[in-house]
Amino acid sequence: MYDYEGLNKKLLERGLKKSELTSILKISSRTIAKIAKGEKLADQVIDKLCGYFSCDKAELCRAVSPNPV
Repeated sequence: MYDYEGLNKKLLERGLKKSELTSILKISSRTIAKIAKGEKLADQVIDKLCGYFSCDKAELCRAVSPNPV
C-alpha cells in the first residue's frame, strides 16, 4: 500500500484537484483511482508527477506496510 499524502499536499498548495492531473499530465483516470486507493503507480507516472511538481519521489509518496506491527 502507498501513502500519497505528499502529493495531496502539493495539489492543495497549487489549488488543483487530482482529476485535473489527467489533462495536465496526460495520465488516465485509472491512475487517479490508483492514487485514491493507495495502489502503486507506474514509475513513468511518478516521474511525470515529480517533473511537474519539481520534487523527488519521497516528497510525493511512500510505501506503507498493511501490517500495523
